[in-house]
Amino acid sequence: MRGVLNWGYYPPKLEPNPTDEMWRADLRRIKARGFNLMKCCLWLPPQRLLDIADEEGVLIWMEYPTWHPQLTPQHLPNLIREFEEFFAHVRNHPCVVLHSLTCETGPSADIGVLKELTARCKAMIPGAVVEDDSSWIEWNRVTDFYDDHPYGNNHTWVKTLHRLRDYKALGVKPLLLGEAIAADTWTSATPLARLVGTQRPYWLPYHFQANAQWLQRFRDAGTPIDEAQLVTDSKRYAMFMRKYQIETFRCEVPDGGYVVSVIRDFPLAAMGLVDYVGRDKWPAEAWSWHGDTMLTLTTLNDRRTFAAGEPLTANIAAAGQVPPGTTWHVTITPDTPDAESLGVSTTPAISVMLPQYSVATRLRIFATLSHKGKWIAANEWPVWAIPRARPLTSGVVVARRLDEALLAQLEAGAKVLLLPDNGPGSPPLQSHWFLRGGPVVFPHAALAGVPRELLVETQHFDLAGDVIPKVSYATDVDPILMLWDNHDIREVRTHAGVYATRIGQGRLLVSTLRHDGDTNSVGNWLLGEFSHYLSEGPPPRTMLAADVIAAIRRKLTEHKLELGGAQAWKFQPDPQNEGLAKGWHKPETKDADWADIKIDRHWEGQGHATLDGWAWYRLTITVPRAFSGKEAYIKFTGVDDFYEVYVGGTKAGSGGDIPTKKTAFDEVKAHNVTNLIKAGETATIAVRVYDWYGAGGIFRPVTLTTAPDDNHGSAFIR
Repeated sequence: MRGVLNWGYYPPKLEPNPTDEMWRADLRRIKARGFNLMKCCLWLPPQRLLDIADEEGVLIWMEYPTWHPQLTPQHLPNLIREFEEFFAHVRNHPCVVLHSLTCETGPSADIGVLKELTARCKAMIPGAVVEDDSSWIEWNRVTDFYDDHPYGNNHTWVKTLHRLRDYKALGVKPLLLGEAIAADTWTSATPLARLVGTQRPYWLPYHFQANAQWLQRFRDAGTPIDEAQLVTDSKRYAMFMRKYQIETFRCEVPDGGYVVSVIRDFPLAAMGLVDYVGRDKWPAEAWSWHGDTMLTLTTLNDRRTFAAGEPLTANIAAAGQVPPGTTWHVTITPDTPDAESLGVSTTPAISVMLPQYSVATRLRIFATLSHKGKWIAANEWPVWAIPRARPLTSGVVVARRLDEALLAQLEAGAKVLLLPDNGPGSPPLQSHWFLRGGPVVFPHAALAGVPRELLVETQHFDLAGDVIPKVSYATDVDPILMLWDNHDIREVRTHAGVYATRIGQGRLLVSTLRHDGDTNSVGNWLLGEFSHYLSEGPPPRTMLAADVIAAIRRKLTEHKLELGGAQAWKFQPDPQNEGLAKGWHKPETKDADWADIKIDRHWEGQGHATLDGWAWYRLTITVPRAFSGKEAYIKFTGVDDFYEVYVGGTKAGSGGDIPTKKTAFDEVKAHNVTNLIKAGETATIAVRVYDWYGAGGIFRPVTLTTAPDDNHGSAFIR
């Protein structure tokens, strides 16, 4: 089963009711790209679509339109009437092969209700294949198959699939990914502007204006971005992500199925196979590898780069039906016109000794599987031959973190290659869903001799790692490799991968790319290139201002106390929203009988699986004496969805916004509590949290600190 997600989104209409020609075009579009199923997610398609799907031979996964419903016994009579209408609507269509009663509802659904609705489905549609909840595998309880929605990265994908494949309850039931394998592409405002003129229809992407403003900021800073190249790179990057995850799933879970998100771009994200003006992002031939039988590439550590002068070894596997007597043909060839092959194999394994290339060279592994002279499957993968890495220059300091001494050396003229480790003095690192946005490679002397395509194609693989999130200073440094992110937001965030700048008389280059590992040829090579640039190349164009350096120095002398690392907070749900009236924000409130909770994960995984709405966290601390005479701040880095913080009974601030549903999920905010605490004395912190749906609570660190996040220097380091 190879599916595409469809939310019934067909602008400019507000309803999923386009013409028959568009229904048929969509079904033929996905068939031409190797898919055989459409998942109708949270909408009931008109009979016309089901008729056309029957005619076109496209399967339908019916996920009924009930997201976070009240599947409780008191609502059972109404639920039965509603679901029997659903089942009657689809029962006469052979294309409908899977049924999901609800989506991401979880344990709040009564199991007796689920059993009754499942029984009704099977009675009305004999042989129906039904699941209770299209969500996460641990939430499946009454089901004919197991489902999960694992949106993830390439470098964690195998581990994710092994966790799902080896789930203890899986047994003989198949594993289907009901939503997965997504990737954004860059949206150019120009064709959209031509289409809509001065109008602003509802279907315009959230990032319509933000994209143009983001590009303009870089132009104004003297580092313009070629938008046409950015669009091209984003499509290549997105296809690489999807292709790898599909191939790997077919290899690791050969009896499973998957649904790729999503058929067309929608206002929250440009993650469709069709863009906002109705154009296919990739032609059908770009998906020629995708079908009943699929070839997959396996290399050690999923590497895509190999050192010149050393062996390149790869294995090819076939997923799907392979008749006996098939013939393999595998070649490795430089990706240049009329290049001669480096090696040929008639087995699904190939190994060649690479020439001593002096420049990074793109190669192509091409494999075919044929039977009686007819191709069954074919696929190709770009890989790179990397020159031998230069030794690190002796005059360059390689460090993981800044400290006061190293900062002083920089000001005096040192050349520092900083490889952050997320410790104190390091730039802050955060894991990132690489489906959100993509890389932008800037022309820079540090990349002399480094092909842009190499960075775009290996960022998912050999170079994948954490990023410096949401940098506010991208136009104040020399950007080298950044990642744009406009997924589900009305702005474009910039995450830093590589940048350079001057500090005083010195030079600094920061890289979050992965440079370690014996098989990481490109990471090791780039380390030498960056070192050589710092030593011999032209100085960075930008210089940090004196006040920014002063802010970095303040951050390096910061005192902080992690709140709730080893110590549990006290926790109490507040279903009636009466905690304020009861004084739960005040120090004298007795909380000994409240539950214990950690703040490193959502409350659903800590005994509160069905909790939405208000709840309270409380913690009493002793303020370190080192805070004496200094300003103090409480810093939050992730709360789902809204919070208010009280110290000693006084409100110190809030995050998120309830009326606009602006979540504090990714919000980093520091609240000044200088006048609310005293060094050496106890302080009671109370946090009132409101979660409007899904997971909830404080799930990232909370810190008492003497250095605020002022986006003016202290943002450079933790």
